[in-house]
Amino acid sequence: MQRHALIGASMLCESRSPVMQLAETIARMHHERWDGAGYPNGLSGTDIPLAGRICGICDVFDALVSERPYKQDGPSAKRSTRSARRADSTSTRTSLRRSSTSRRMPSPTSTTQHTRAAERRPRA
Repeated sequence: MQRHALIGASMLCESRSPVMQLAETIARMHHERWDGAGYPNGLSGTDIPLAGRICGICDVFDALVSERPYKQDGPSAKRSTRSARRADSTSTRTSLRRSSTSRRMPSPTSTTQHTRAAERRPRA
């Protein structure tokens, strides 16, 4: 399991494209933890690139709210608190606050329909 970060990064590492270089950083760093207990390099705090920290929070959020065959349905306060220790407190508080006000993310279809309806409204 822990090798996927290095495998993904190695698949992206030789690109000259800035976007692909960012993707390599994200692939390599998204399991590093604020407290230094992550992998593959055991980085901590601000030594973890910001893109890796942000995507790490997204990865934890996805794991909390998505159905997985190996976990119970729905996020729990205990899992949220434990997961919060993986990232810097400011980013995590913001993410958890947003997730508690909106347990369900809008589907791409409903978002598209909402956007189209807004585009049809006359402008003031």
